[in-house]
Amino acid sequence: MDEMISDFLRRSRSRYTPEHIKQSLRDNLSIVTEDGFICFNIVQDECYILFCYVRPGKDVTPFKLAVEAYAKAHGCRWIKFLTHREKAFARKFKDYHPTARLFEKELR
Repeated sequence: MDEMISDFLRRSRSRYTPEHIKQSLRDNLSIVTEDGFICFNIVQDECYILFCYVRPGKDVTPFKLAVEAYAKAHGCRWIKFLTHREKAFARKFKDYHPTARLFEKELR
C-alpha cells in the first residue's frame, strides 16, 4: 500500500502526505485492491471522488464501475471529482465532462 500511495502522490502532484491519504481512506468510503485504490464520499445526491490511483498498466474501469454502482444504489444523481491530472482522467473517464473551474487561495 505504501508503494501505491507514494506513486499516487508523485504522479498527482498532491500536497497531501502519505498519512493524509491513509486517513482519508479510513475516514471515507474506499475501495482498495492490489491494483489500486479509490476514495469517495456522498453528500446529498452527489458522490465526490476524492482521489483515485491505479497501478500503471492496470484498468481503472472496475473502480469506476464500483463507485458508480454504489453511488446509484445510494440515490446519487451526480459523480464529481477534482484532479490535477485532467488529461489522464479525460482519457480514462470518457463519459465524464468538465463542468466548473476550481479557484483556490492558500491561507497563511
